[in-house]
Amino acid sequence: MKGLMKESGINGKGISFVMTDTMIINESFIENLNNLLNTGEIPNLMLAEDKDEINNGVRTVCQEKKIPDTLDNIAALFIARVRENLHICLCMSPVGETLRVRCR
Repeated sequence: MKGLMKESGINGKGISFVMTDTMIINESFIENLNNLLNTGEIPNLMLAEDKDEINNGVRTVCQEKKIPDTLDNIAALFIARVRENLHICLCMSPVGETLRVRCR
């Protein structure tokens, strides 16, 4: 997921991520997808070197858009680009109780 976020946020590449219910091994996956859909980020996902790569990659985009390249502006632009370019398709079977439980 981290690689998809960096690709869509730094490079501005449109990406569709398809996840089926059989791929959900741990219920925390659903919580992470929920965070990504609501805020555009997953808390505590990026390490320090990832943040450096994001800052260096998005800094040029900030300069092109004539936005001051502060760390807050870079982070906000990265999240905005992830929300704009990363699309999530969550496919679940309606059979059984699993869908109802996960929707709650």
